[in-house]
Amino acid sequence: MTGSKRRAVGKAAAVTTVAVMVLMVAGLGTVLNEQPAASDPPSTATSTSTSMVGCEFSVHTSRAWTSAYESYTGCLTSGSSGSYLIAVDDPNGMTLSATVSAEYPSQVTVSGTQVGSLPSGGAVAYAENGTTLATPSGIVLAPNSGYSITVTNTGGQNDTVSIVLELTDNAVWTTCA
Repeated sequence: MTGSKRRAVGKAAAVTTVAVMVLMVAGLGTVLNEQPAASDPPSTATSTSTSMVGCEFSVHTSRAWTSAYESYTGCLTSGSSGSYLIAVDDPNGMTLSATVSAEYPSQVTVSGTQVGSLPSGGAVAYAENGTTLATPSGIVLAPNSGYSITVTNTGGQNDTVSIVLELTDNAVWTTCA
């Protein structure tokens, strides 16, 4: 083999190795992210089909009975959307604060949607277009209703998206004097 052919084969092998490593890390991250702690309310995750190997955004459903802190990282192909679903089972409702970050400009929406047997919690509560960092904060979620944080990749390439959300129980605490 000539030197240039060896370099071409070496480059192809390196690209293949990197692709396999990325897939392994993404798969491990998904597995670790789906393992609930013993004290966490049950969550379910369902994979969506992907159009490109190595770029996946799973649809997550979080059932919130009390205050919770959760995070997720996924990848959206160009023009695709991904949703993080929230089922508010808390009879007091919840307050949502979140940080949604993306590599490239994206559209981020928080709105009501049916989640399982729970009805939609209502219209759009937050919308941000063309951003790499969205911070919806103080959004009141009605009791026994469903919501989604939806991210749409508006760019021309794969977009890594991270969602960190905090759900706080809206219980009213009173003190006696």
